[in-house]
Amino acid sequence: MPTHNTYTTVGVVVTTTDATVDNSTIFVTQSDRGYLVEARIVAQEQDAHDETASYILSGTFQNDGGTLTQISTDTVVHSKEGTSAWDATLEVSSPNLIVRLTGAASTTIKWRVALDILSTD
Repeated sequence: MPTHNTYTTVGVVVTTTDATVDNSTIFVTQSDRGYLVEARIVAQEQDAHDETASYILSGTFQNDGGTLTQISTDTVVHSKEGTSAWDATLEVSSPNLIVRLTGAASTTIKWRVALDILSTD
């Protein structure tokens, strides 16, 4: 398989300290291409190190003439979290694809994101 249509972002590290949504990883898409995206995310609370979460999200996206849209919704392949306030999602802010992370109030969380993207071109 040619490597020019495959993109991998490994090891993006983000720290959250509250429940504000963080745009952890941003991928700028190209016009007139389709994308299959898989995000693997792991998180751990940093004070007592007693809470951990992990997620695997998959999504299909299309950039038509510079406008990015998601085909249907994220597929949550795996989601395990000790605290229900934590969350990870794939979002569109055209033409960008964004991995968004949400922590918890008054809690320091270290997140690591690995993003694999397969493009039609």
